[in-house]
This record gives sequence, C-alpha cells and structure tokens, in this order.
Amino acid sequence: MKQPLFYTAFLLITLSLSFTSCKKDQTQDQPETDYRDEIVGDYSGIRVYTHLGVTPNIIDTTHNAIVTIEKSTLNDSSVIVSFDPPYTYSSVSIKYSNGTFPTSGIGSHPPTLTKTGDSLYYYHRPAQSPVWFEYFVVKVP
Repeated sequence: MKQPLFYTAFLLITLSLSFTSCKKDQTQDQPETDYRDEIVGDYSGIRVYTHLGVTPNIIDTTHNAIVTIEKSTLNDSSVIVSFDPPYTYSSVSIKYSNGTFPTSGIGSHPPTLTKTGDSLYYYHRPAQSPVWFEYFVVKVP
C-alpha cells in the first residue's frame, strides 16, 4: 500500500514542478503596433478652392491651411481628417489600409487622400457642380 502512495506523491510533485517552471510567452505582453501611427499628426500647407463655370472662374488659394489626422475609434482602419480652414466638411472619416487610402463613400465624388513620404494630397468634389477643394500639405515635425 505504501508504494502506490509514494509513486502518486512523486508523480504529483514532478508534474507541479514542471508546470511551474514553464516560461510565459513573451509576445503576449507586447502591445501591437498600430499602422495608423505613421500618419497621425498635423500637416501644414495650402488649400486650393476651384469654381469653374462662372465668369470669371474662381481659383482661391489659402496659405497656412492645417490638416489634422487622428485615429478613429469607430473602426480600427479609419482615420479622422480635420481641416482648418474647413470647406464643405470640417472633417471626414477615411479608411487607411496597407499604407493607402481607398476611395471612401461620401457623396457622388468621394474624397481622395494620397500619401507620398511626409506629404499628403487631398482632393474632394463634394457635389455635381464644377467646384472642388484640394489640400497640399506636409507633416509638421
């Protein structure tokens, strides 16, 4: 009777020591890097407002335009783009995926945002009229 009890105790002690010596997976403690971090921030440059079809055609340039990009809390791949001075929209939500901005669904002419290095180009024709807005901005260090 004493031998089975001895073997059972030995087995329990061996198993408990082997499980307590296992190392925890280190990758679980590291936070994931959000790919949107590379574009979040303030950008400064110019805004161009174009209105064709009136006499004379209107092309107005605003210097010191500010574009701010923040992470959206609604969707893990969206960013909120805010404009100062604002145009038809003071901010828009745009999907950011694999380093690009796929066309989003605002209006019949959705806005486009293109990133080249530390620069952004934003274009939006918010209606069926010959009116559009462009922002040419560079990231503020």
